[in-house]
Amino acid sequence: MAARDRRGAPLPVGQELAGEWTGRGARLLGLSGVVTEAEGKALFGWGLHPHPELWVPGVPAGEAPAVRLGRRFIRPTYADD
Repeated sequence: MAARDRRGAPLPVGQELAGEWTGRGARLLGLSGVVTEAEGKALFGWGLHPHPELWVPGVPAGEAPAVRLGRRFIRPTYADD
């Protein structure tokens, strides 16, 4: 997932944005620390919990079924895209 500016335009290669999970929602979902590219893609790209194993006790990471949190994020288009 390429990093994008506030308007949604792609940033030049090598300028990935770093972020951290914050807020009450992140705590309720069991998310903390730095947001990885895969986590961001799962949540914002597909509307899935980035770590579904947190919701299915006893199932190893990578084997837990997807946990949908919402719908896929739809990026608006702009005339200068």
